[in-house]
Amino acid sequence: MRFHYVLTVLFIGSFALLSLTPEQAQGCGPRFYGGPVYYQPMPVYYGYSYYCPPVYYHPRVYYAPPGYSPMRPAPTVTVGAYDDYFRPKTVNVQPGTTVRWVNNGKHIHTVTSKDGRWDSGDIPPGASYTVTFQRPGTYPYYCRHHMQMEGTVVVGPGGGGGSGASDKADNTHVGTFVSAKGTTGFTMADKDGKEHSHTLAPDAKVIGPDGKESKIDALKKGQTIRVTTKEGDLKTATKVEVLKKE
Repeated sequence: MRFHYVLTVLFIGSFALLSLTPEQAQGCGPRFYGGPVYYQPMPVYYGYSYYCPPVYYHPRVYYAPPGYSPMRPAPTVTVGAYDDYFRPKTVNVQPGTTVRWVNNGKHIHTVTSKDGRWDSGDIPPGASYTVTFQRPGTYPYYCRHHMQMEGTVVVGPGGGGGSGASDKADNTHVGTFVSAKGTTGFTMADKDGKEHSHTLAPDAKVIGPDGKESKIDALKKGQTIRVTTKEGDLKTATKVEVLKKE
């Protein structure tokens, strides 16, 4: 009797264990004991690192060679080409000077070197022509259309050693008084009868035949006058003198 009871208890207990084992196994999941463990390696990323050093900008410096000095603009001397004459007739300049001829007349003129060094060709009224003189020397020239038109350029240290008297003569010319233009200007004729006009400078002096100061409108037609023009401005008269007849 006891034996049957024990068997019954064992049977019931075994059945209870079998009914619980799948649910517990499903809840806990499979278990591995003593097997190898595999770990998946983490991905490794390789990149490039760029290094840019700082950039420094320095101003560009130019060094002049020893003995160098900046070039200075060359001086310029102006000569007027009038109908039948050049004024000033002679100019004294330093080497490197540019001489500029301006046609102030009503006709075509040329500036032609007598030794063939240069020839301007025809210069129409109002136009100009330039030559730069580098070497010392004396350079005579003329107009091919008016052979009596002659001039000279003297090139030398210190202006070629030209005297003040010759410079004064270049700014002075003699002619015949024609008429006054009010009190500020007048017309005169040169030795060939060609007429041209001048404007009086504000401080210009007019000297009458008696040697006393006078007015330009007090002069008479036909009187011989000597006109001194302003330096660098051949149209403006600074002095008008009536010359006495000998």
